[in-house]
Amino acid sequence: IMKTKAIGNLDVAGALINKQEENSCTASIHCSYYAVLQYMKYTLAHTDKEPLTYEEQDEQSKGKSSHEYIIVQIKQRIDRPKAAQEFVQT
Repeated sequence: IMKTKAIGNLDVAGALINKQEENSCTASIHCSYYAVLQYMKYTLAHTDKEPLTYEEQDEQSKGKSSHEYIIVQIKQRIDRPKAAQEFVQT
């Protein structure tokens, strides 16, 4: 489900970019951001290295920034420390 949502958000972002209207840039950034977040959630649920179900992700991130939680969880699954740090910084 998350992968499908991510792809849908990217499609909307692309359509907004192609419109080249005044407010479409901000909306396309919003859609792109959430597409990446949704794809990270999908990746966490489907990784071979300590997968987290969507329910676990939601439960563990309660009371915290869910976005920060997802980033940290992805970082913990990247084997090379330098690559993990680059991921977080990006």
